[in-house]
Amino acid sequence: AMFIYSECPSALDGLSNEIQKSIISDGKAVSPYEACIDVFNILRNLNLDIHPSHFSYAIRSACHEFRWEEAATLFLSQIDGDDTDMASGGFVPIDPSLGWDQPLEVGLYAVARDSLYKLKNVEEGEEDVDISPSKRVFETAMKMCMISPSGQENYILAAGSALGRAGLWRDCLDFSTDSNSISSYGPSIAAAAMLACIRCSRSSEAIYAYDFFMSGNQSAASEWQWAGGSTTAVKPLCRDLACMAMGNVKKGGFSRDAMRLFGELINEDSPLSADALLGVAHSLEHDLDWQSSIQLLKGFIDSIHRKGSTNWRILSESLELSKIDAVTSEGTLSQSEQNDLLANILASVMRACNHEGQYGLAILVCSIANTSYDNDWIDCKENEPAKAIISQKIVAEKQQVLEAYIQSLDGLGCGFIVNELLEELQNLRNITISIPRGRKRKGYTHAESWINAFVAVGRVLEATHGILLEGSDISGESRLLFERGVGRAMDHCIDSKQPAAALHLFDHASAAVAKKDTSLAGRVKSFFGVDDTSDLTGGSGAMFQSNVEIDLKSLRLSDPLLATIIKANGKLGQIEKARSAYYDGTLHLDDSALMAQSANNTLEVLLDIDINECMAFLDKMNVKFVNPSTFIVIAKRYAQNGIWPEIGEVYNRAKKGGAVSEELGLITMQAVCESELLNGKIIVLRKIVEDVSHLVGMKSNDWIHAKYWGIKRYVGFHYARLLMRWNDPKTSQKEELLFAINEMRQCAREGIATKNAPLECIVRIAQVYGTEG
Repeated sequence: AMFIYSECPSALDGLSNEIQKSIISDGKAVSPYEACIDVFNILRNLNLDIHPSHFSYAIRSACHEFRWEEAATLFLSQIDGDDTDMASGGFVPIDPSLGWDQPLEVGLYAVARDSLYKLKNVEEGEEDVDISPSKRVFETAMKMCMISPSGQENYILAAGSALGRAGLWRDCLDFSTDSNSISSYGPSIAAAAMLACIRCSRSSEAIYAYDFFMSGNQSAASEWQWAGGSTTAVKPLCRDLACMAMGNVKKGGFSRDAMRLFGELINEDSPLSADALLGVAHSLEHDLDWQSSIQLLKGFIDSIHRKGSTNWRILSESLELSKIDAVTSEGTLSQSEQNDLLANILASVMRACNHEGQYGLAILVCSIANTSYDNDWIDCKENEPAKAIISQKIVAEKQQVLEAYIQSLDGLGCGFIVNELLEELQNLRNITISIPRGRKRKGYTHAESWINAFVAVGRVLEATHGILLEGSDISGESRLLFERGVGRAMDHCIDSKQPAAALHLFDHASAAVAKKDTSLAGRVKSFFGVDDTSDLTGGSGAMFQSNVEIDLKSLRLSDPLLATIIKANGKLGQIEKARSAYYDGTLHLDDSALMAQSANNTLEVLLDIDINECMAFLDKMNVKFVNPSTFIVIAKRYAQNGIWPEIGEVYNRAKKGGAVSEELGLITMQAVCESELLNGKIIVLRKIVEDVSHLVGMKSNDWIHAKYWGIKRYVGFHYARLLMRWNDPKTSQKEELLFAINEMRQCAREGIATKNAPLECIVRIAQVYGTEG
């Protein structure tokens, strides 16, 4: 009966104590607290024992009615043994279990609220109280320590938590940082002060408390310090709470500190709470450090879900760290709690990626995490992407992941997939969510490009899953096929302007192959800069990374895959990494011609550093193995910078290597016209026309007629008419008009649309010349 009373909210909520008592005395309402007192009287009259749980129920009932003084009196009567009607005889050990549903914290909360109520009356001149709420609560905790010394740490922690729930974080912080308090209550008061701040959502103040207590600059020593104690005695709990607080600071700025604390916990093999780990993830999210966020997620998946060599001992709650056996605990997360934590960290990672425009990477990370959540892969179908997405259980079951996923699709310009996805969800679960908005990047990628990437990535993940299930090493042929699939998926990612997703896919796929190929494992480790030990003390950027440089000397990748890696690094602006990848990836070859695609991609990337470096790299290559597109890119860059003479040299190199193209020929013709050559320009132009027309199997005049409008756009009307042999300036415009009319008529006879250039010519010149003949 008392338990039921303790769980019943008061019908008089919101009314003052005087009005409540008046209503109850008139018999107009039943008070759960008064009912509990009646039960006490019945037990006494029957000479039955009153257990601590009875006091707990009565105290909770009094708190529901805001009868703080009565609740505090009940709780203190168990400790003091005062001669009151409710006295239990005193000196009753209070259960030291922590938590809001336990008698300890509820009782101290009642003492805190009673002290706060009396303090307000003091300010209004109604009462005279000479003790602060925090001092009274901590003194109460110390009395309990005298009765039951084994529960000292929990009593102090519960005092801080109760003060926080009562909104007395400031009073608790001031009291806890006083030198006398530090001397009296020992190291547990540090965690108690942090708890009080966290309970009131004062994360910045909790971080301040941590820095204060861990600085070692406290002005007073204490008996426990002289006996060998230290403020770091509860350091694991304090670090855990600090990580949690740092993740709650929305403005960010604490990711490096959070990573440092996290690194200390992992290196010392200390347990940590799920909230602390999530706090680290949130701190990285707030600082937009998506790279480290992804590494944190990978570490969690490898440790918890894949049972890797690194074992993170994660507890359900921070306060579990105060238990004696927490140091040796292997973790208390159930499968459901592991999945919840995975979803929360994943959502944080995806939001960080989305904010920085890495939408494809966010989706890729989600697909990888889903295999740990569901131990399955997505069945991608090109014509049903929405169903493929919803088949991922982590997306379908966790709304925070779903919202981040929709933001990623919206950022990729896949609005129609978003609509289909929401329609599917409406049919399946009858839910409706709003589309979260992040920072828009410049220029949407084509939705079709990402769909191709999504399907290709799904196939790679499926193949990766199959490789991991294989009982033996994969064959060389299978590895080559796998490389081709990875390279194709990476190309699709790059085409949809998601190069970071391409590199991450390579990372994930290579790690899977390395697990099945012991000879490859060491090379993959070296390539990704991963060592057996991890440096977690160098700030957020150093997470899970060693000082080993990326090394492709022994990792013998195929040309298409290496070329894709180079291209992806180039798109990310990592020019030096791209160049290093080429040199290291081709070092084992006697003839780099076997890596022609990689060489061409490197040439294009080097253009972003300096065109002279690009040409120096080209000098070292066999020009026969350079793609025509590479020469075009170089020529375009020279044209943009107005360096016309050098384009002739590029053209000559391309001609020597058999890499001349129509576009390169047109750019070279433009360079000839822009050059300072006084005589002979038309001769040079006709020579270039002869080279290009021979390339496409046409006569020179036929090619000029077929490409006239394009030639005119590059070289201007003057040189275009000379190539057409309209040598008389007086009649050249009329000849151009007739040429345009004839082309329009030819298009009409063939039933095709006329291009814009001849139509514009007709409109501009027809009013000057007649069209007869």
